[in-house]
Amino acid sequence: MAKKKYIKDENGKVRALSTSELGLEKPLGNENYDVNVFNRNMDKVDSAIKKVKSDLSNIDLTAERVEYSKNECTNVDEALDKLFQADSEHKTSILSLEEDAGDLTTLQTTNKTNLVNAINEVFQNANNGKDIIANAIGSPLVNSDTFSTMGTKIDTLTQTFQNTLKEKGVEVMPSDKTSSLISKVDSLPSVINNKRMKLFATDIRKHGIHELNSNLGITRTNVLSHDFDGIEAINDKGVLRLYACDYAKAGTKVHEISPSTLTIIKSVDIGNTLYGVGGDFDGTNARLFLSSNDKKVHELDIDTLAIKQTSNVNYTYNLGVGGFYDGNKLRLFTNGRYELNELDPNTLAIIKTKTYTSSESGYMYGLGGAYDGKVGRLFAANSEYFFELDTTNFNIIRSVKVPDIYNMMISGIGGSFENYITLQYEGKIYK
Repeated sequence: MAKKKYIKDENGKVRALSTSELGLEKPLGNENYDVNVFNRNMDKVDSAIKKVKSDLSNIDLTAERVEYSKNECTNVDEALDKLFQADSEHKTSILSLEEDAGDLTTLQTTNKTNLVNAINEVFQNANNGKDIIANAIGSPLVNSDTFSTMGTKIDTLTQTFQNTLKEKGVEVMPSDKTSSLISKVDSLPSVINNKRMKLFATDIRKHGIHELNSNLGITRTNVLSHDFDGIEAINDKGVLRLYACDYAKAGTKVHEISPSTLTIIKSVDIGNTLYGVGGDFDGTNARLFLSSNDKKVHELDIDTLAIKQTSNVNYTYNLGVGGFYDGNKLRLFTNGRYELNELDPNTLAIIKTKTYTSSESGYMYGLGGAYDGKVGRLFAANSEYFFELDTTNFNIIRSVKVPDIYNMMISGIGGSFENYITLQYEGKIYK
């Protein structure tokens, strides 16, 4: 520990202590403040600082060893040279990177802020493209496939397409792609789904079921030794079905008839005296109706022939019932003597009534309709004539007399439509 130095006054009394380096005066605690002491101390400090500055200006900075980062240098100048060299190299690398990256403003992407964002946008667009391809083509392509896998699967589909056309007799080249294969499909015959009218009639003199053509002429007959009153054909979701009921004086049964052989398939006893059967396809289901001597109309189950519902209306005369599909819905009718009614198929209530004179129609028994592939058509019959009625006002638009050679007494008429297929090839229709 350095020995303290004391400063005394002119009388030899200690008045202050002295600092070890600059000899600054530190008055004792019981001394009064003396501005002269303060000024002397400031002069000593100023002189010391002046000397330090003078000494620093004469120093030559050299270094035996200087380190920066991972490089070791022997002096400051060498370290500064290496720092400058590294800085130049970094600048060169940055310039090279900018040159390799190119001008971001010329990117074709929407996002041009930096390469990462632009690449991410390209990646997302590629994924969106795979979604579009997979959804458009369907199985076996999925959006998780790589483009290479998608290409392989599309080639496989194209090969299958080629083989299928070859099996159908179409000339195909190995180089044919989808567009050319599709154009070759046009050379195949076109399958056309068609509908045509089928009409049938019954009579109580020859005891037969007859098929009619569109001109209401008889084309074939099957005699069953059974008297039928009403007859109706119904299209049951593409299958033509035929029904007839007993003549009022012959029985109380409803029969399903084979349209191809005109023979009875099955019979169900209803228990009432029957006058007519009618109905058709309603756009969703086939429906069958029956008129009887209780002056009501009943809906039957088309398969079991059991009664499903009965009208609440007592019709004045109720000799026949018939209906037709008009391409959109079922229209249902009933007639009696000189009167014709249109019914609501669901409620069986009367919608519209038409009255005829005896000279117009005679005593009408049969009633039925049929869809001819374009429109619904309505027909009626008395013992000697077939009639076609317009479907709006129910006026008679034509009548055809049954030739005397048939010796028939018509009791019913009905029909529907059947589905059939034709082929169209090179502009020609093949049935």
